[in-house]
Amino acid sequence: MANYVIAVHCGAGYHSRQKEEAYKTLCKSICLKVCHMLEKGSEAVECVTEAVKLLEDSKLTNAGRGSSLNIRGCVECDASIMEGKKLLFGAVGAISGVQNPIEVSAMLINRQLGEKLSLGRLHPSVLVGEGASQWAVANGIHKVDPRLLITGD
Repeated sequence: MANYVIAVHCGAGYHSRQKEEAYKTLCKSICLKVCHMLEKGSEAVECVTEAVKLLEDSKLTNAGRGSSLNIRGCVECDASIMEGKKLLFGAVGAISGVQNPIEVSAMLINRQLGEKLSLGRLHPSVLVGEGASQWAVANGIHKVDPRLLITGD
C-alpha cells in the first residue's frame, strides 16, 4: 500500500467563523475523493487537478468561482501545480474568464511532456493575464463569462 498525504485549504484571505463547519466538510470530502482516486491508480497530477477543481467550483472558497475580487471588481485567479517525477510545473497568474485555472496549469505540464515546438522551443511553464486566457481558449479550455465567477459572498 502506498503512503501519501493529502492537504487542501479554502484559499487565502478571510474565512467566516460561521462557515467553519462547511469549510471542514468540503475539505474532508475532497480529500476522501482524492484518496479513492489514488487507490484506483490515478496519477498525482490528475488527483491534485481534481482536488483543486472541486475547490475552484465551490462558492465557499477563495479559488475560481467565489474568488476575491481585484481592484476593478473582477475575478482574476492564480493556480499552479508541480509534477515531482519529471520536475515540471505549470502556473497561471491573473487569469480571468476561466472557471478552473488549475486545468490550464495542468495542461501546461502535459504540453511540456509532449512534443517540442518548432526550432527547439520549449512549451511555457508560466502564463499570466490576457495571454494566459488566450492560450487557454486556444488549447481547448472553455471560456466563461467572468461575471459568473462572482458569487457575492
